[in-house]
Amino acid sequence: MERPGKRARLDGGRVVLLTGSTGTLGSYILADLLGRPEVSTVYVLNRFSAAPGTYSSMRQLNAFEERGLDTQLLTSSRKILYLEGDISQDRLGLTPPTYARVCSLSSA
Repeated sequence: MERPGKRARLDGGRVVLLTGSTGTLGSYILADLLGRPEVSTVYVLNRFSAAPGTYSSMRQLNAFEERGLDTQLLTSSRKILYLEGDISQDRLGLTPPTYARVCSLSSA
């Protein structure tokens, strides 16, 4: 999850970019990251929803519920920032300002 020798930090803690957080493995990894005190921010990059009005945060909550994970980690945490994009697209399908911010984390 982290490249050796590179530790991105924001607000004094480690910053992680996680893809696939609504899948089984991703949900467990996210739950673990949200419980770690050394992690200050977790960017979760998931696909755009095909269903109008469905957001990453809703899909993440459903994924935690389906797996019996503590949903309070999602609702009470200020660590998690949701991104929707497409990893097959330029800039991960993110807007230029969002992509620039994510890129700046790797050199922090």
